[in-house]
Amino acid sequence: MKNMQAIEYTTNAQNGIITLQLPVKKKEVRIIVIWDNEDENVAPRNYDINALENLVCKAKDLNAFNPIKDPVEWQKQIRNEW
Repeated sequence: MKNMQAIEYTTNAQNGIITLQLPVKKKEVRIIVIWDNEDENVAPRNYDINALENLVCKAKDLNAFNPIKDPVEWQKQIRNEW
C-alpha cells in the first residue's frame, strides 16, 4: 500500500491553463480537476434528477415496460406519434 499525501489548491484557470506550485521534485503526481458546473451560459435543469430516478425505479417495480417486446420498434412508434 502506498503512502499518499494530498494537497488541495483553489485557483482560476486562464484560457484553460492552471499553474500549480507543488512541494515535490521529481515525483509522479496525480492531478484531479474539479470545477463548478454552474455557468451563466448553461441553462438550469428543469427537472429534479432524484425525482426522475425514483419514477424510473417505480416504473421498473410496476413492470411497466414488460409489454414491450421490441424496444426499437416501440421507440419508433412513440416518435411517430409526435
